[in-house]
Amino acid sequence: MVRHDRRQILNGEAESGEGVILDESSFGKSDILVRSQEETYYKYRGEEILKKSGISYTIVRVSGFNEDPSGEVSTIDLKKSNQQMSPVSRAEVAQVCVGALLDPKALNKSVYMSKKRSSAIDDEDISKKFAAVSSD
Repeated sequence: MVRHDRRQILNGEAESGEGVILDESSFGKSDILVRSQEETYYKYRGEEILKKSGISYTIVRVSGFNEDPSGEVSTIDLKKSNQQMSPVSRAEVAQVCVGALLDPKALNKSVYMSKKRSSAIDDEDISKKFAAVSSD
């Protein structure tokens, strides 16, 4: 629920009429940058305005950035929910954003970008990953 008068996004309604404020802490991360309720609200409003504008878009959301090289094999994961998010590198975000610019399968989609463990190195076909995510 969006409370425009308070510039807040609420997740559900409590019996008292007060909801739980939805922000990045709901992603299950404790080490993320703390954002104000108002900042979260304006990010949400910006996305909603963009979606309703008629302009083609792709929204890529990340839980954080991690520049440390990983010793494990992992691949980029694009999904609709913010469950089990993990930080990604800026280079991986750039790879997905460039893929979104060039791929019509990425049109009008909002995705959460994360990493997932893999037993083998994936060829990172971003087009297939965008195709697997439903449009908004």
